[in-house]
Amino acid sequence: MIYNNYFIKSKFFISLFLNTLFFIPCFASTGDKKLPEKVVVLTFDDAIETQYSVVMPLLKKYSFGATFFVCEFPPDFADKTKYMSWKQIAELNHEGFEIANHSKSHTQVTDYGDNMPEKFAADLDSIEQRCLQYGIPRPVTFAYPACTTNPAALEGVKGERLFTGKNMR
Repeated sequence: MIYNNYFIKSKFFISLFLNTLFFIPCFASTGDKKLPEKVVVLTFDDAIETQYSVVMPLLKKYSFGATFFVCEFPPDFADKTKYMSWKQIAELNHEGFEIANHSKSHTQVTDYGDNMPEKFAADLDSIEQRCLQYGIPRPVTFAYPACTTNPAALEGVKGERLFTGKNMR
C-alpha cells in the first residue's frame, strides 16, 4: 500500500514488481501461536541482480523483510548484469533478509529423469554449500523452480532437511 502512488508514477517499478512479486495464498503452522489475520510475505526468486540493486534498498527504506530464493540460474548465472553474485547474496543475508533455496540448476523437479531424488538432493546441497561458504545460514525454506512439484523428489531429502515449501499452484 505504501508504494501505490510510487507504482502509478513509475512503469519500471510496476514491471519489476509484477515480474518478481507474487501474492500467494499461504497456509502456515505456528504451533500454539496464532497468526495475525492479515499477513503479507514478500518473496523474490532467481537471484536477479535488480533484486539487490533496486529491491533491497526499497525494502530497507520502508523496513520490510523478505525472503530471497536463490539459484545459480543456467546458463547465464556468471553474467552479473543479470544475476547477483554470491557476495551480493551474502550482503542480503547480512542486512537481515532470509536467503532460501531455489536449487542450483533451477530444474523443474518433474524434469530430473532417472535418479530424480538423488539429483534433486544434489541440487539443494549445492546451494546449501555455497551459503555456508559465504557465511549464510543453511536455508530452511525452499521454492520449487517453475512452481512444479513431485512427491518423489522429497525422498531425496527426507530426514536431512526441514523445509517450508513455496508452490504457486
